[in-house]
Amino acid sequence: MAILRGLLVLFVLFGSIPSGNTQNVTDETTVAEDTTTEAVISVTTETSTAMEADTTESSTNVTVAMVTNATTTVMMTTTAEMETEQTTMETTTMYIPMTTLAPIILTNCTDNDTCTASNSICNIAIGVCQCEDKYVLVNDTICRTVDAFKANVTFKNVTDNSVLVDWTTVDISGVDVYYEVIFNNTTLLNISAPPQLITNLSNGEVQSVQVTSIVKGRDDRTETVMSEVSLIRTAPLMPIFNNSIPYEAPNVTIMWTPRNPDVDLYYIYLKPEGHGTMSVDNPTNETSLSLTDLKPGTNYMFTVIQQTNGPYASNSSEATLNIRTESTEPGPPTAVEVVDAGQRNISINVTDTDTPNGDIIGYRFHIMYKFYPDEVTYRVNTDFLRKMMSNIYVLERHIYPGVQYKIAVFTVNDAFNSSSNVTLQDITTLPDTPGQVESYSSSNNKTTSYAVISWRRPSHPNGNMKAYRAVLDSGPDITSCRIYYLCLDVCNNTILGPPKDTCTISNDTTLMEHQTIMYLLVDNLRLGTTYTLSVVGYNEAGEGKNPRRVSLTTKSKRPDQVEIGSFNFDKQRYIVTWRSPSFPGEDLRYNVSLEDALREYVVLSSNNRNETSFSLPNTLHKFYNYTVVVVAQTSAGAANPTRYPFRTPYGGKLGAPQGPKIIEYTCERIKITWFEPDVRVRNGPITGYKFKNKDGNEVWTYTISRPEYWATQSKQFTHDLNIKQLTSYFIEIYAFSSISNQEANIITIRKFQSTECPKDNTPEIVGIVFAFLILLGICLAVIIFVYRKKVREIALLLTGTSSFTSDINGRPTRCFATSFALDLSFDIKKKGLAPQIRGPKGFRTEDLIVARNEIVSSIQFRKRHDDEEQHTERALELSPLIQTDEYDNTALIVQVNEEEKKKKETFNVQNNYTHYAKKWYLSKPALSFLVEKSSENTHILQQNINLSKLGESS
Repeated sequence: MAILRGLLVLFVLFGSIPSGNTQNVTDETTVAEDTTTEAVISVTTETSTAMEADTTESSTNVTVAMVTNATTTVMMTTTAEMETEQTTMETTTMYIPMTTLAPIILTNCTDNDTCTASNSICNIAIGVCQCEDKYVLVNDTICRTVDAFKANVTFKNVTDNSVLVDWTTVDISGVDVYYEVIFNNTTLLNISAPPQLITNLSNGEVQSVQVTSIVKGRDDRTETVMSEVSLIRTAPLMPIFNNSIPYEAPNVTIMWTPRNPDVDLYYIYLKPEGHGTMSVDNPTNETSLSLTDLKPGTNYMFTVIQQTNGPYASNSSEATLNIRTESTEPGPPTAVEVVDAGQRNISINVTDTDTPNGDIIGYRFHIMYKFYPDEVTYRVNTDFLRKMMSNIYVLERHIYPGVQYKIAVFTVNDAFNSSSNVTLQDITTLPDTPGQVESYSSSNNKTTSYAVISWRRPSHPNGNMKAYRAVLDSGPDITSCRIYYLCLDVCNNTILGPPKDTCTISNDTTLMEHQTIMYLLVDNLRLGTTYTLSVVGYNEAGEGKNPRRVSLTTKSKRPDQVEIGSFNFDKQRYIVTWRSPSFPGEDLRYNVSLEDALREYVVLSSNNRNETSFSLPNTLHKFYNYTVVVVAQTSAGAANPTRYPFRTPYGGKLGAPQGPKIIEYTCERIKITWFEPDVRVRNGPITGYKFKNKDGNEVWTYTISRPEYWATQSKQFTHDLNIKQLTSYFIEIYAFSSISNQEANIITIRKFQSTECPKDNTPEIVGIVFAFLILLGICLAVIIFVYRKKVREIALLLTGTSSFTSDINGRPTRCFATSFALDLSFDIKKKGLAPQIRGPKGFRTEDLIVARNEIVSSIQFRKRHDDEEQHTERALELSPLIQTDEYDNTALIVQVNEEEKKKKETFNVQNNYTHYAKKWYLSKPALSFLVEKSSENTHILQQNINLSKLGESS
């Protein structure tokens, strides 16, 4: 297509070649291969064009000059430029058959007369015929005026802010048309086809619209034509209703407010619901309208269309107001009739009222009835049933069998009930068996053997009551049930039916008509027993299906205590049973509790039991003491409780010792202490404990001397175990009981390793001790020997002699010095001077002796009898120290005094009193006594002192 259009342009520019110069393309066409010629094309075109006037077929040979690159430049811009451009070129001619180019274009011309087609002229610039201005080439030889394409504008769907613009179009093959829409100084370009929606317009205003048709002919020349300017007014806004005013029939006023100022008329339409359109005065320029003869409770649709003033008037959208007139009281139903009456339903046909004055939503039924003819007033209930299309209404609420009814029917619309009604009289439902009789509490006191039982007639007799039947069918002393009949007339089988084979008729009682309370005497009853009386009624439909059970309990008495000897404990089933005390009644009950006998609290309790057994839980402690407490009671009171102690059997494993620990430990022995298990988990008679080394085969046994199986406080035990040195021990402790093969729970003590005992050094220790004792004996012997020697020396010093008194055997029996020392000690004690001469270290004989020596130390006398001294020393070594008594001491002192008298040497020691008293802590009387004694023996003492010094020097 692009190639053909290019050829068309070349043809228009350079014109056609004269027919006389045409040659056969096959004879005269040469192909130049130089650089100045780009191509030579030979085309044979056979054109067949159907024209509007007639159809011709022709075959035309044309020669088209191709423009070489060296000489020609072609500018393809606009049609005007192509017409005015002058170009010189070299051409090469050839024949090209054209099928799409119209003949008018193929016609060469030099002036307008040459162009013979209608409305065509010669384009002298290019020497080709073409259509005149404002004409469009639509076919090979036809130039049509552009006005033929002028749009005829119309408007559709005019709203308050938009318009749909439509226009006519001309569709010719080969001619392209597109449009521009101009409105309010706004142009919409390149619109291919109508319609075109224009939006964002102002409401109620006149709008101008014009459509320009841009037509492009077959020769690509373009012409334009504009439509007439069309004016249209957008629709005004719909008015606003003031719908807050209540609408009460029959007169209603509708008011509205316009929203555009230039309003001319209003068109009004009124349509009642379901009744078509009502005629109203139209049109009007008022903003309100008063309506009459409207019906109450009716829906109406009120429509207003607002029309703007001319010119170019337009209508608004429909403003619609749905109103409903206020409802008023409806009239009663037109007709009411009973369709059917069953046992528990009544069907009624209701004809609607002619004056509903609103929407009928249903009907209200006032139901009036009596269960018994002797009732004073009617029972009244209401029921509401919604409107039914069938107009048949079925009443089921408050409808009972065998009852006579009066029913009033009221119309109910959406606002009111009708004040008047239609009443149906004497409607009787079908009977049914009577309902349950009503209980009635008798005022008679309870007795031990009879009672009066009463009841009321059924609240729903479901017919006419004819009789009552009471059956006494419980009680331990009744072997077959008793039947009591109470009838208005003679009781017959027609009403009551045949009696039951297992019951006996006790009596017949005649009832009065409309009797409301029935009384029945029941005698020959057992004390303390509850009886049940079943009462049913009879009517024409038969026996009542729901008997009323009346309970009767006779008086009771306080029971006896349960005998302790009647108790038994079944250890296999864990059940405690007892024998019931003698009681001629039925209300004997038991309050049973299980107590922990050791800890004194209630484990389990159960009250008001009939059974003479009590099941114990399996969770009770094994080998444990419990107590079952049983209290028998009746409605008259309770008996004294009976306490039955028992012991549960042993079972399970014996309890494990508590808190075992080692409190002493040596290389060969350990001491273990533990507590016996809690009394609740001992599970058997524990008599001792065993200790087993898991790491060895040692077993130790501890037997309890006096076991207390149920001591509530666990005792503590201690036991010594002899162990081996350097051995691993992992000791288990468990109890054993007097029951053979009863297992026990085991507890272990931490694992330990015994140590090695130190070696036995007893012989060495004994030897050391023995040697020490020997050495100590030797030391003591030396000390005694030295002591005796010193005593002997002191005695010699005191006596001043070394001679002995020999006994009859020639052995020395007296040591003079010793006698004097003893005598001195004795006299001091006898005179009571011991406390006075006691020094800081207490009273000592040695101190007295030393004091005595120091007192007479100034005496320069010493007896030198070496022989007597040697004799005395030998005698002391060979014989024990001689003890003297009080008589010997006295004789010795007398002898010393006589010897002293023989001596004439005296010395005065008075000047030394103060010195020796301070040094030896002596009182004055004691010191005087010592001086006195020293004066008597001055000579002897001097000799002893000298002798002592001599012995020390030697």
